Amino acid sequence: MLDWLRSLWSRDDISAKDLFTLPIDSYTLVDVREVEEYEEVRVAHAQLIPLGELLDRTDEIDASHDVYVICRSGRRSAIAVQQLHEQGIAAVNVAGGTLAWEQAGLPVAHGAVG
Repeated sequence: MLDWLRSLWSRDDISAKDLFTLPIDSYTLVDVREVEEYEEVRVAHAQLIPLGELLDRTDEIDASHDVYVICRSGRRSAIAVQQLHEQGIAAVNVAGGTLAWEQAGLPVAHGAVG
């Protein structure tokens, strides 16, 4: 199990700062945390699809753009990237997740959506 998890970390990823420099309309950002975590703090334009629902909701992901996946620290999003790859969707992990996004001083949103 640890070898499998380590292999996820060895995949290409992108830093929060590098992702922030990309035009928002050039990519899809999927947040795989739970609703409560997402409402607490999130990247404002991230689409919430909790990890446990990801495989049932892949049709909601706009894969016509580059797909990036974020979670709290990067672990769940690495798992999600692997799952998406297995479904034929190219995706990239956001290294360090929302924690890295916040630590970089990048803008976040709070509260319930909608």
